[in-house]
Amino acid sequence: MRICRIAAWCVSVAWISAIALLGCARLPHYGVVPDPLPSGALPTPTPGSSATPSACATQAPTATVIIVISSSITASNVAPYGGINGYTVLNPDGSFGNVATVINARTSDIIQFANGESGGPASILHSAAGFPTAAFPPVPYDFPTAAQQQAGNAITNGGTWSTGRLGSLCFSQPLTAAPGTYYFGDLDYYNLENMRDVIVVSP
Repeated sequence: MRICRIAAWCVSVAWISAIALLGCARLPHYGVVPDPLPSGALPTPTPGSSATPSACATQAPTATVIIVISSSITASNVAPYGGINGYTVLNPDGSFGNVATVINARTSDIIQFANGESGGPASILHSAAGFPTAAFPPVPYDFPTAAQQQAGNAITNGGTWSTGRLGSLCFSQPLTAAPGTYYFGDLDYYNLENMRDVIVVSP
């Protein structure tokens, strides 16, 4: 059976399944990253008022910065922002690193988030929601009710934008941003795994 000519890359049947699923979602080469954690390795989140995923969008043709969210992306400490975890930029070849990075963008960029988890019966939902100020709030933090669903077309400080919960291999709405530094976190894993990051936008 032919699955996108990946036989040379495969070291297990699980990788083949992941690559096939990812190919269908139009996220090229995500399959080079195996499922990062065995089932049940992440703590079970306690979702807010609604655990319903946002609409599963595809990559916008105009998107120039894709931010991947995944439990395979480990924490790092970056001055002056402190600890960041779970987010990094998609490389041009469709791969992404396994260490969190500060997200750099320009005002001309169209930004999208994508849930990089490979899915399965118990899909892990991920998200990105802005905080009210240019800082990470103390844990535990209660996100506004409006952040539970997709909100806003621009990344701002003030807690007015959110991707909502994204299912496996789903993309957020396209977003723009003015120059500035923007702090954000995952609705369910900010309090559990410190999943959070910073976008620095230059003119």
